[in-house]
Amino acid sequence: MKIYTGIGSRSTPEHIITLIHGISKKLNEQGFLLRSGGANGADSAFEKFSTNREIYLPWDGFNRRTHDGSSYFEFLKCPAWTTATSSVNTFHPYHEKLSSSARLLMARNFMQIMGADGKTPTNFVICWTKEGKDIGGTSQALRIARHENIPVLNLGNLKIERHFTNWL
Repeated sequence: MKIYTGIGSRSTPEHIITLIHGISKKLNEQGFLLRSGGANGADSAFEKFSTNREIYLPWDGFNRRTHDGSSYFEFLKCPAWTTATSSVNTFHPYHEKLSSSARLLMARNFMQIMGADGKTPTNFVICWTKEGKDIGGTSQALRIARHENIPVLNLGNLKIERHFTNWL
């Protein structure tokens, strides 16, 4: 199965949102499954043109999305929810300081990378973070991806942005 994870900052710039729309359309046409998290910004941009998707929600109703078991998944209803929950302590540098809702957000990031069963890694991650840095909530998913030796293509890096612009 061809799987990619499309994630990023809620404050993704408009020109990158447009680029993400093109990327997600093309990958959808090529039969890729999208994994994402339903947040505003990059997540929603990837989701908009993907018909084959797994959107992992930190709780049912997050950002007006509802668990349906086919495209939208409340991570606590997935088989690997305990592994996802414990991944917060493993991968988040300040896990002890997170609020309960932030812990849920970080835990669902595990499934964006490893799937509902916790055993089916994505092939690669496409994301946008400011200046291509590991910042914000996206950085939790990126730490997991790198731990699993999964390639991360950050559109916040101008070279990667240009690569995808040329690819389209």
